[in-house]
Amino acid sequence: MMMKSAPHRLLYFTNNDSGRDVEMMLPVIYFAERFLNCTVSTTLTTNIYEIARQRPDCVLLANTIGAKLHFHIAREAHRAGIPVFSLVSEGNFKTDGSFDHWGYNTAKELYEDYICCWSERTRDYLCQLLPNDTDRIKVTGGVGFDRYRILDFEDRSSFLRRHGLDANKFSRIIGYAGWGFGKLAHPRGRSELLAYFNKDADRLEWTEAQRKALLEILNQAILTHPETLFVLKKHPTETVAAEPGSDHNEMAALQDFPNVLYLKEDSIHDVMNVADLWWVYESTTALEAHLMGKQTLFIVPDPNFPRTKLHAGFAEARRFEEVNTMTEQFFRTGNLPEYNSPEKIKRREVIIKDSFGYDDGYNHIRAADYLRKTLNAPSSYSKKGFSIYYMLVYWTLKFLTPFYSPRIFLKLPWINRKLWVFDRYHLKNLPQLHSRYARCLERFYTKERIPEKMKAGTLFRDIWDPKETSS
Repeated sequence: MMMKSAPHRLLYFTNNDSGRDVEMMLPVIYFAERFLNCTVSTTLTTNIYEIARQRPDCVLLANTIGAKLHFHIAREAHRAGIPVFSLVSEGNFKTDGSFDHWGYNTAKELYEDYICCWSERTRDYLCQLLPNDTDRIKVTGGVGFDRYRILDFEDRSSFLRRHGLDANKFSRIIGYAGWGFGKLAHPRGRSELLAYFNKDADRLEWTEAQRKALLEILNQAILTHPETLFVLKKHPTETVAAEPGSDHNEMAALQDFPNVLYLKEDSIHDVMNVADLWWVYESTTALEAHLMGKQTLFIVPDPNFPRTKLHAGFAEARRFEEVNTMTEQFFRTGNLPEYNSPEKIKRREVIIKDSFGYDDGYNHIRAADYLRKTLNAPSSYSKKGFSIYYMLVYWTLKFLTPFYSPRIFLKLPWINRKLWVFDRYHLKNLPQLHSRYARCLERFYTKERIPEKMKAGTLFRDIWDPKETSS
């Protein structure tokens, strides 16, 4: 009788128990648990010392750039001789040279075995940028978009009831996706914005002007339409690990209006599902809303900034008067101006392909194929000592967590900038979210005959575009 091989031990780092990055990783994690003989433990991104404690077979991340802690985790795992598998959180980036692929990684060293690009467009750009690593740059599609082929979403009555709102009080619901203007309020955020604007410092002042203009447009809309519930969703990375205090974005100041629901933690797809119309400044959620059958209006006071071509497939307004006119047309006719014109439809088809590659629900399986290859490849990394700093941070936070009191900790230097850590330390909502995905993924796998294809050995052969093989 053959002995079953020991499971691969994976360690997943996350800075939250819900939201974009978590819901991007969960399908890959469940597939690995279900089909790749893996066990996965999860910890907060501040617990970098867990790499030394657990010595996993692989470290999992939603991203290795952007957030500084993600970069540190990838670097430390690499130094410890542990393979890194990562997705790309914001993969619909500009390919005009203004996108800073390396971020905090000033050594410009790849720590992951593969870069999982959302599209051929971004893959081709990174291949030009990294000509010596083209064999590691792959197109898997945007994994986070699989949810629109897999998940069940919360219905309107349940959503409103959960937030203590009367479903009969509002005749319309408009959702708005925040852009991340709150990054202006803290040094790390300003650094990220400078990278976004290719180190043009004048753009920070311009961004503040845009924030104020959007705030005024939203304010006018809320005052003009008391019959409409405005669900304003904060951007997920706006104030992660930032200094404590109120949100300095384009919508937090509006949260006390009776027809406003300001949300920080809710899943974006549940918010989109209950909305009649979706508003954005600049966001790939426009495509996600489109996949859910929702129309999107871009509200951009000044369009003269480096941006993707995403907006070309949608209606766009500059001033409140335009926003109001287009919105009223939508509620009167069911369509924003020219939304279903042949030109807009064709542009959205091209944008979807250029933005996240595939919309068939298989992107997490494509990504899992490269996780499989990462696990099967022999390690070639040198093993170096682990930083004592991360050990001290780990034990300090672990010791303090049972005594957490926001009122007291807010007065403590260094600790007062880590309040988010104590709020999320136990990732208490993650098991429930994992169960939700497991249930919906099993239904998807049954429908698509995934277990049979895995058993026959054909799954990883059949999911690839002829131009993007997994070999």
